[in-house]
Amino acid sequence: MEYKALLEEAYGFSLHGCRSAGAGTVLETDQGLFYLYTAPAGFKYKSRFIERVKKQLAQQQEVNMLTLVKSKEGYPYVISDDQIFYLYRGVREGVPDDPAFAAGQALAQFHQATRSFKSDKLFSSSSTLGRWPVMWRKNCASTTGTGRTWRKRTVRSSRLTSIF
Repeated sequence: MEYKALLEEAYGFSLHGCRSAGAGTVLETDQGLFYLYTAPAGFKYKSRFIERVKKQLAQQQEVNMLTLVKSKEGYPYVISDDQIFYLYRGVREGVPDDPAFAAGQALAQFHQATRSFKSDKLFSSSSTLGRWPVMWRKNCASTTGTGRTWRKRTVRSSRLTSIF
C-alpha cells in the first residue's frame, strides 16, 4: 500500500496487511481491523454536509453506523496529495445468506432514516436525500413515456423498411 507510512503516522498503528473490499480497503493492524475509504481532496467542502447526514442517521435506531476513527491530531480525516482518507473501526466480517437482499434492506433503511432530512441549497448534488419517493415517481413516469415514444418510432421504421 502506497500510503502505509502516512496512515501509520497519522493513526499510530502498525499496518500488517490490506485488501480491497468494495469501495474501500480493509486494513489489518496491530490495533485490530479498520476500513479505509478515500475521496478526492475537492470533497473536503462537503464535510459539514456529511456530518449533518451522520448526525441524522445516528438518531435513528434502524441504522447502525461504523465508528469514525480520528487521527492522532483529532481530525476526522487525513489529507495527502489529492486524497482524503477516512478510517472506520472494523467489525467482525461475515457474508449474509442473501447478499442482494441485505444490500437492498440496508439501502431501504438508509432512505427511511433520511426521509425527513433537509439538505443545504449549496449541496445540490446531494439534494435528493429525503426526496427519493418523488424522484422515483418522476423517473418511472419518464421511463414509461420514453418507452411509448420508442415503440412508436420502432413501428414507423419497420413500415419504412418493409417498403424498401
